[in-house]
This record gives sequence, C-alpha cells and structure tokens, in this order.
Amino acid sequence: MRLFKNFSLLTVAVLLSTTAVVYAQKPSPTANPQEPIRVHTESPLGCATNCLWYSGDTDFSNTNWSGLYNGNTPNYGGLYGQVWTPFFPAYNSNPWYNSVQITSITANEVTLGAPTVTNMTYAINVSTAPGFVGHPLYSGTCNFSQPQATGRSGYGYYEYAITCNLPTPVTLPTGSVYMVNVYPTISDSMPIYWSNATDLPEINHIGWSDILDGSYFTSGFFGFYFVNANTQGYFSEFSVGMTGSYVHAYPVH
Repeated sequence: MRLFKNFSLLTVAVLLSTTAVVYAQKPSPTANPQEPIRVHTESPLGCATNCLWYSGDTDFSNTNWSGLYNGNTPNYGGLYGQVWTPFFPAYNSNPWYNSVQITSITANEVTLGAPTVTNMTYAINVSTAPGFVGHPLYSGTCNFSQPQATGRSGYGYYEYAITCNLPTPVTLPTGSVYMVNVYPTISDSMPIYWSNATDLPEINHIGWSDILDGSYFTSGFFGFYFVNANTQGYFSEFSVGMTGSYVHAYPVH
C-alpha cells in the first residue's frame, strides 16, 4: 500500500487529536509541504570545531524540501523510523594519517517544537544494500545534550541540531564508504524528521564530498526495510555533521 506523501499541518492536527486516528489513518514517513518559503541559514551547530564533515543545510525555500522519519516517538502513536546516510572519509594529504577518529555525530531534524530527548543511540555499518542492514561496526548509547535550534523553520516545523557525543571515539580507515544512523527517542507527542540537504552546491558544506542518493530508510511501523530513501520522496542527502580528527591507526572491527 502506498502511503500518502504530503504531511500537511491539518494532518498533524488530526493526528495529535487522538491516538486512534494514528492507526486508522496511517501517517506518512515524510514531511513535505508544497509551497516554498524563505530559509534562514547559519553556521552548522554541533560541527563548529574539529568538523570533519558537514553535508549541508536544509533549504525550506527549495520546492524539494522534505524530511524523513528518524526517531522513536512512544507518545506519538508509537511511531518510529530510522534514516541511514552514507559518508566517505577522504584520504588525508599525509598518508601517515590513514584513519579518522570520530567524536560526535549531529543530525539536523525538524519537529513541531523543541523536542525533549530522553535517549539517543548511534550505529555505523558497512555494505548496506536494499533489504540488507549491512555489517555492524560500531553502535551504542550517546552522551547527548538537549537539541539546539538551528534558526531554520517553515510550515510550522522547526529544525534542531541533535548531537550524539560518542562515549568512546570511533576509529575508521579512510577511503571506504560507511553508513551512519543516530536515533533519538523523544518524550513529546509529535513527529520528528531528519532534514534533507536539498541544494547543489550544498549550503555551508564542510569537508568530505557528499555521497548522493545512497541513503536508506527502515521502519517496521511504516512497513519498509532498508529501502532507498528516494523511494519516499526527494532525499538525495541528509543534513548531518561529524567532528573528530585524522589519526594513524589500525582499527580492529
């Protein structure tokens, strides 16, 4: 069954009015209104220092603006979904530094108001493919602070930088493609979507080149298991940042 694509504010109001409607009128995993508005941009939060990679800002003025469900919302009808997005740690100009050590991962997500995060996890995999989770490398619980408003908003949605501070830095060899998910649980009665990075060239992009059209979406609630994110709308890239440094290491997975 094809889920309806547009998640209007009227739909949000109806869904918030009664939990029963959530199940009788199964919501869309996407947030994608129709009319464009002007976007407010600023430097990336969570990636201001030691920023290895920032994929770029979302752009509410782009007609392809959207978001894809990423989070656990037990007080919003039990909805949940995960976005997995690829990243490619580029080789360092000094070959001695053959790895990157990642210390934090930030996802820019949109909600209907300031979300209260009660738990947050992270995971990094390789070899993810349609219908296949891939091979897990690292996962765990994040040390997190409450989300910071990015200043970007539109259609009743507000964007927040949600940062996972890794309890132990993750070391990855350069020159390979990895998949990352950060997964917040929020206590609020509202949905949460990972913002897409809509523009080319990317707004405020930092560091490694983005890997376009390689993200995945998985959700038992919505009935999808590791499908390409573009099957749900326009999701060439998601707005994400990573901090850390180049190191010389031989990590064992």
